[in-house]
Amino acid sequence: MSPLNIWNVVFLIFFLIYLSFTFTEMPYDYKVLRTITIPAPKQIQDLLKTTTTREGLLINVKLISAFKINYALSQTDLVEHVTEEGIELTEKRIRDYIALLEKKNLISSPPTAWKKEYTLTEKGKWCYKCIKHRFPKRYFWFIIRNYIGYSKLPPFPETD
Repeated sequence: MSPLNIWNVVFLIFFLIYLSFTFTEMPYDYKVLRTITIPAPKQIQDLLKTTTTREGLLINVKLISAFKINYALSQTDLVEHVTEEGIELTEKRIRDYIALLEKKNLISSPPTAWKKEYTLTEKGKWCYKCIKHRFPKRYFWFIIRNYIGYSKLPPFPETD
């Protein structure tokens, strides 16, 4: 085998290892969360980067991701979604996170409704888009959107 072919094989092996690495699932630990820039007020940044204490999972990201843009979900639906995502919290604790999102005006429910059904507010819709851009599931897209900076994220809405 000629030296040129050996270098091609070595390059191909490293390239395949690199590709497999970039398409692995993205772990969001403390070091990674520090590198994510979110073009929003500090309280929204902190809210999106909030993790559960035991598992270290992004609870508010999981809750907001449960919604579709113009779709309503009940508290029970949100609790089920979060537990399916692997977050092991009590229903009461998950409802506390839901109440915090409502207090921060990211989700809302009609005050007269018998059964609470939440929808995303304008700020919540922006956070939903931000999550899709800044917290991708694959490492490849994380590099593109957070390190390279390619993102089509609109400005944060100041009022609802």
